[in-house]
Amino acid sequence: MNSEIAAAIKLLRKQRQLTQQEMASQINMSQNAYSQLEAGKTKIDLDRLNKIATVFQLTPIELLTVLSGNK
Repeated sequence: MNSEIAAAIKLLRKQRQLTQQEMASQINMSQNAYSQLEAGKTKIDLDRLNKIATVFQLTPIELLTVLSGNK
């Protein structure tokens, strides 16, 4: 499940033409740690999910809806 969410976040990031470094900077984490998140190696907690949603200008619920639609 985590890897599916991570892959969908990666796809959404690419669609928004953001780099991993830009995403990492906006959610206050290192690029390496963000890379691990997108690879599904790091769990995405609610705080991080909320920050990611904010970058994409979505609510967490909207983000999860978008992510579930990318399966």
